[in-house]
Amino acid sequence: MDPIILTSINSSTTIWGLLTQCIGFAVMGPIYLTLYLFTSPLITSSTPLIPSALSIPEGVITGIPFGTTIGFIMPTILMSLPAPSILSVSSKIIAILVWQAFPLWVTVYTYIWSNALWPKIEYASEADALANQLSILRHVYKFALALSVPAHLATVTLSLSAGVFCPGMFTAFAQSELNPISAFIPPNPFSDVKAASVAQGSQWFLQYDYAITSVAYILWALASRYAKPVVNANKNESSSLGIGAAVEVIGKVALLGPYATALTLIWDRDEAVFAGATAVSEKKKA
Repeated sequence: MDPIILTSINSSTTIWGLLTQCIGFAVMGPIYLTLYLFTSPLITSSTPLIPSALSIPEGVITGIPFGTTIGFIMPTILMSLPAPSILSVSSKIIAILVWQAFPLWVTVYTYIWSNALWPKIEYASEADALANQLSILRHVYKFALALSVPAHLATVTLSLSAGVFCPGMFTAFAQSELNPISAFIPPNPFSDVKAASVAQGSQWFLQYDYAITSVAYILWALASRYAKPVVNANKNESSSLGIGAAVEVIGKVALLGPYATALTLIWDRDEAVFAGATAVSEKKKA
């Protein structure tokens, strides 16, 4: 297939999100990320990365927190309300069905923000527009980390408390179910072990889903961060993945979680690209 067509298909994140909801994250996630690595100009192009290559329309990028809050967080909260004490059973079913299409709702509300709520700002030059781009990106990255990191820390803290540090605070059943091995590591898929209940089978499914997509996103983020050199990068912004960087990634996975770690790698790339361009610009002025 023509690489241009593949790139166009891969850029349709809403479609990919809806397919993920239908087929599964552990299937569609790796497929999407693999296509990205082989088709995105940010990876495949021979030219060094420059800020304009990373630039996103301000209305779109500032709309991501708004779209995510209205299109994903609110439907998630609504879906999570207990039935029948707060929601009726029929309302609960409707809430779950509405939540399933959250990639579409996020896109719709981001579009509304970008085209109706975000003011149109005219910049004197492209350089002025790019100067504001990194600041906006930082706010969006912080928003994403604020969603991802607390969930990871809460899960790990609860698991370690039940299985290692404070087991006496939990019942024997809770200790068994919440200890790190039971909470995070699914059984060998090639063994003869079978789930004792639908609940246990669902847990194993989600564990495999999380493990597979976590590895996929970390590999994708590492490739995105280190696949191409950064112009005028200093030692701390090297484009090579050394032992120190690998240890840092492992530490971040443990502390922040795999998805937040992937996000920080992309953030590091953006910081390096914009910093390198700034250094080049300052040299030219000098």
